[in-house]
Amino acid sequence: MNKNTQKIMFLVLIAGIVLISGCTVSVNTGSDNSNNANNNAGNNVDNNLGTVSGSDFEFIVPSELPIAYVGRPYLYSFCNPEPEAQTGFSWTCGVDVTPVNPSGGTPPYEVTVEESQDEWYVDGLYNGGDGLLNFTAKLGDEGQYVLNVCARDTGSNNQICKNTTLYIMSDTVTVKGEGNFNHSLLLKINSIVKAADFAGNQDEKNVITGYVAAANFTFDKVTSSVPASPSGEGAAWQGGGSSSSLDVTANENSVSVTADGNAPCGQTSYYGGYQVDYYMVGYVGYNDNLYLALSLTNTGTMTKAVDIYLNVSSELDARSAHYFDATANAVVCVGSDNCVEAPTGSPGAVMKDGVVYRVLVRPGNHWISIGSMNNRFANTNMITCPSFVQSSSTVSVIIVPADMNDGKRAIGTIYSYRYGTGTESSIR
Repeated sequence: MNKNTQKIMFLVLIAGIVLISGCTVSVNTGSDNSNNANNNAGNNVDNNLGTVSGSDFEFIVPSELPIAYVGRPYLYSFCNPEPEAQTGFSWTCGVDVTPVNPSGGTPPYEVTVEESQDEWYVDGLYNGGDGLLNFTAKLGDEGQYVLNVCARDTGSNNQICKNTTLYIMSDTVTVKGEGNFNHSLLLKINSIVKAADFAGNQDEKNVITGYVAAANFTFDKVTSSVPASPSGEGAAWQGGGSSSSLDVTANENSVSVTADGNAPCGQTSYYGGYQVDYYMVGYVGYNDNLYLALSLTNTGTMTKAVDIYLNVSSELDARSAHYFDATANAVVCVGSDNCVEAPTGSPGAVMKDGVVYRVLVRPGNHWISIGSMNNRFANTNMITCPSFVQSSSTVSVIIVPADMNDGKRAIGTIYSYRYGTGTESSIR
């Protein structure tokens, strides 16, 4: 038997002795854990097994905690038995009891809990020493959170750190991980349609709605008109009549607005022009008369990535002439700084633009305002006639799931939070 063969047999014999004796062999996984490095005084820490080599100190952390629900108090102790209330800087986990978890070493044990990721902060997902999670999740806290839980044997300064996952759910967020995503384009009208003469006759209709889903929106065109004034000797006003109208169409992805008005020439006036009646659409002093919003729902605990395609167009009809003021404008935004706009152009010019924004959508239901459409005009007593104007705008919003593996970064995250007695949504 040569020397190499003797060495091999000797090593096999030693390994057999270790196995028979039941010794635990800890292996350093090489993971980067500065807390372990600083607090273990040279001991080899194994985060997977929850043991410290050369010590009987052990700590067990479940891979997943019981689910927390919005609005319900949540209590979970990583220390068993649950410790008495902490006094000052004195840890009470494992004091005056037979410790079950953590165990071994020299109690008391310091057990700390903190979020291991900075994606979203939840008030209460932190503990400074007694290992007790005691909080009530709020609206907007829904999601899944990786917690870093560390137990320290204060006698020998050994430390074990392990990760666990907590899911926070609600009536809306009911699925762990990837859930369903749906959205709805919403619109609200706040406008007026008016026709009048200068003899005191008028036809005025307010057009006001709350927010409704564009997919379910129905609208009957609104028209106002006044007839031509009586002619003849002694008539104080002899306009040719006027009319105005507002029409809105919508589907699940788009909204279109068309407003028009006209007034033919009346009798000649004493200063050599014509008597022309009045019409308008849209409230004076308002920069818009139709508002847009989005409702988005993510039923899973994972944040959802989506691409939002925005397209806008506006036009003053090429025939528009002899009016006092007219606007055809559409602007939509995702957040305050990410906007696309089709401004008012000259008659006959089609103004349009488009962009796509990637955003992340937090778990839960969110409602955000995204823009407005302004199709407003008016005329007045004019020397030149006939007066005609037509203003139209269209907004298209298409949302599709995004693949974050393409390297494109999101411009922000849409989230909701409790504000007073209600809910606010925003993007950051």
